[in-house]
Amino acid sequence: MASVFSYLFTILVYPGFIFAFISGLIFYWVFRKLRARMQYRRGPPWFQPFADLVKLFSKSQLVPRTSHTMLFATMPLCAFIAIWLSLLILPAGSIRTVFSFNEDLLLLLYLLVVPSVAIMIGASSSSSPYGAVGSNREMIMMLVYETLLVFSAVSTGLIANTLSITEIIRYQYLHGWLIFKIPGFFLAVATFLCLIGKFHLKPFDIPDAEQEIVAGTVTEYSGSLLGVLELSKTLMWYVFAALFVNLFLGGGDGLRLALAIPVFLIKSLFVVVMFTVVHVSSARYKIDQAFVWYLKYPMTIAIIGFATALFVGG
Repeated sequence: MASVFSYLFTILVYPGFIFAFISGLIFYWVFRKLRARMQYRRGPPWFQPFADLVKLFSKSQLVPRTSHTMLFATMPLCAFIAIWLSLLILPAGSIRTVFSFNEDLLLLLYLLVVPSVAIMIGASSSSSPYGAVGSNREMIMMLVYETLLVFSAVSTGLIANTLSITEIIRYQYLHGWLIFKIPGFFLAVATFLCLIGKFHLKPFDIPDAEQEIVAGTVTEYSGSLLGVLELSKTLMWYVFAALFVNLFLGGGDGLRLALAIPVFLIKSLFVVVMFTVVHVSSARYKIDQAFVWYLKYPMTIAIIGFATALFVGG
């Protein structure tokens, strides 16, 4: 009975949906508020991200008549489920979760690919030219940022000699944060740049550039389906920050849970602030510029980090 309760608590509360949802709402609000302040605007009140979700789920759902209805409707759910499953193996201050296992980093990276693929398929099935253009841009960008993200994140295993997120955190607890090691610093920079592209932040918000293609991949979504996509995006604010913190900033630093959680959240908030600074201070690239930029810079940085980790170690 205790085991069943433990699983349910992990799935629904910590580090599952409720913890990630509340953290994601805070991070998303910080992003919007800080972006507004940096642009000399007032910004939204603290409850605005939650109010936006309530508004979307209360609106009626419109499905394009010429769309592939099943794909159009199910892809947002696939994206949400993949993000939710990733929460179950991503430690949040604690060293491990009840779903942790060896090589769980690989599964996490697989799960984080699903939302991008799901949105791309959903946009393509909408029969909207804006969705088709956004989907095409997403596919092109995925070829570089997904490949480099997997390459950079898995390369951290060469330093810690494991592909278990738990063991990577424990290694940092014993030997120091990976970002302060020579190979880890290069891999952290490459991972950070890939997460910006994966999150569609400037200068890589090309698949949903509102000045060019309205909302790109989500142009035809409305009501509850758009609410599911926004809910997934809210969770992504938590997941991407938590992934970076666990791989390069020591997670909860091996502290007791009462201290580890606030330390973990402060680190994650710092990552969100860095995301925001890059987003506000950058101008959008064209698709060819972004593709070439990823091949030139993040790939070079990731290869240097990999080679350093392979031949020099941590």
